This record gives sequence, C-alpha cells and structure tokens, in this order.
Amino acid sequence: MFEGFLFGAGLFCAMGPKDSFVIRQALVGRHLPVVIFICVASDIVLISLGVAGLGRLVSASATLLALSAWGGAGYLIWYGGKTLAAALNNTSMPAQEEGGNVSLRSLTITALMLSLFNPYALIDTVLVIGSISGSKPAELRWAFAGGAMVASWLWFSVLAAGTCCFRSWFEHATMWRLLDTGIALLMFYLAAHLILFY
Repeated sequence: MFEGFLFGAGLFCAMGPKDSFVIRQALVGRHLPVVIFICVASDIVLISLGVAGLGRLVSASATLLALSAWGGAGYLIWYGGKTLAAALNNTSMPAQEEGGNVSLRSLTITALMLSLFNPYALIDTVLVIGSISGSKPAELRWAFAGGAMVASWLWFSVLAAGTCCFRSWFEHATMWRLLDTGIALLMFYLAAHLILFY
C-alpha cells in the first residue's frame, strides 16, 4: 500500500487542469468540500477501473495509446489556450459577486467533467496506475491501488488547504493573471511532453 501511496503522490502532485480548478475554488472559497469530494471520488472510480483491467486493455493497444496521448494533449492545449486568453484579456479574476452566485450544480458538473472526461487524468489513473497495479500479484493489486487512492485524497486536501492560506494575495487582478499565465504555460508543456513521450 505504501508503494502505491508514493507512486500516486508522485503522479497527483504534477499539476493538471483539475488541480488548477481546485486552486481557483479554494481562492474564491466556493463549495470547496464538494469539489474535493468529487475530485477524490472520481480518482477512486478511475483507479478501480484501471485495476479491474481497463488499464491493461488500453496499454496493449497502440491505437488506444495514441488516441489517449493525442486526446490528452488536445485537451491540455484547449485548456491552456482558454486560460491564457483569460489572462491576456484581463478576465482571470472572478467578479466579486461570482463567488456566491455560481451554483453548486454548475460547479459539480465542471468538477465531474475535469475529473472523468479529462484524457490527461484518465492516462494517470486508468492507464498508468491501472497498468502498474495489474502487473503485481493478485493479492497486492488492490493494496497498491488503495495507496494511490489515499494519495489522491491527501493531495487535494493539502492543495486546497494550502491555497486558502494565500487568498489575501489574490485581491488584485494582476495575481489572477499571473496564476492563469502560469497554468497556461504548464498545460502547454504537459501537452508537448505527452505527445513526445507517449
């Protein structure tokens, strides 16, 4: 289990679209416990699918691997472009009233989309963790997966709590623009890495 925890921590600590979404919600202070629950629960579902055999199925097919890599890269480029456009247009900072007016339903849908239909997250959970756990003896597979699930819960909890400490820094639009610019550059880098090394 500890091996799975360490491996999961290494994967989850790499920033992605879901992580940037959690950071924004933590900075705004909007339905944060629900967002964290959805992110962690989604990881648990995807890791379980990977351990159950979906990861090995995908990794055995060159076509599915290519689709996963290019799909993930395309998603990251789209997300990075959208974030960079917000920074360039000075629309990164949420409006004052936005924190209270965005519905829980809307945030739930966004969190689910970023968690379950994000090709980059699918590669990490289903493909990577699923394939590695599948290579282990049957009695150790779910222990490895369980460690990775604990890592997901701990990562998103620490990320949200740590981000909340910096809320006062984001009272000005410049900081939001810097955040979005950094996120966009990171998404472009991850997309390039995914294409070059899949």
